[in-house]
Amino acid sequence: DSLEMKWSDDWLSNVDCNNDGKLDRGLVGSVPGTVSLGWTTNHVQGTYTDETGEHHYTDFVKIVYVGPGGSLWGYYEIVEEVFNDPAGGYHGLFSKTDPGLGR
Repeated sequence: DSLEMKWSDDWLSNVDCNNDGKLDRGLVGSVPGTVSLGWTTNHVQGTYTDETGEHHYTDFVKIVYVGPGGSLWGYYEIVEEVFNDPAGGYHGLFSKTDPGLGR
């Protein structure tokens, strides 16, 4: 199984501006904040075995900042999820909000 993540600098920066030993979240104008205003993607691939044999699945999710009131952690939403598990009957787009990955 594998997990690949990508994110914007607003989600998790590649710098430590406040010298706390951690990469900054919510970096806006080089100033770290407490809430990330960016996006992240998670791409999971794996296999499982059931009574019919071994099966492969993939799951791709994009999460974006939407402001207070989001359904994830109070500030975020899943804007698109693509799930493929042929043995389980899942093929392609699982969910999408407008405009999905275009945000």
